[in-house]
Parts: sequence; structure tokens; C-alpha cells
Amino acid sequence: MTEPPGEDVGGDLIRLPDDRVAPRPAAPPPARHGGSHGFVVTLMAAFAVIGICAMFAFITVKWPGETSRYVIAVFVFSVVGFISCASIAVFTAARGMVASSTARDGNHPRSAS
Repeated sequence: MTEPPGEDVGGDLIRLPDDRVAPRPAAPPPARHGGSHGFVVTLMAAFAVIGICAMFAFITVKWPGETSRYVIAVFVFSVVGFISCASIAVFTAARGMVASSTARDGNHPRSAS
């Protein structure tokens, strides 16, 4: 590889002088997920456990009168809460994946370290 720069190296390759190759800009540091993402994932797990326990209680216990309706209401509430938390968790994770313009400039608080 002692050919002078700008000459044919072989095939379709042409060696460029080193001063013409621009260095790649440094990639911005990956942003960490905020506290809201962890909180929502924990809340989602709690709703899942509540829903599983409510359905297990509904199936195994002989509830007197109309009491089983309350257990079903708890189960439906946990399903709605789980789906809501899952969608919020997806959006907070997506927000953490997008590089902001302030992070590229170095003015972002997370990029200071």
C-alpha cells in the first residue's frame, strides 16, 4: 500500500489523500430512561398481579350473592390499568430512544458527564 494518494489501487478503488477524509462526528451519548418509565413498568407489573389474583379468587372462591361482581370489576380495572401503563411505557421508552437536538449540541444535562 505504498501507492501515492489519488492513484488507482486496483479494481474500482481509488485511494484518497488522508487530509480529504473528514473524521466522523462523535455520537451523542444514549439518553437514559427517565424515572417515569421505571415507575410505569412497576405499576404495570402491579396491575398484572392484581388481575391474576382477582381472577384466581373469582374462580376458586364461592362468592355469596352478587359479591362476585366486585371481583370482576377489580379484574376489569386491572386490565384497563395494565393496558394504559403498557402504552405509556412504550411511549416513554420511545422518547428515550430519540436523540434530541440539545443532546447533539452538548447542551443537554445528561450529556454533561
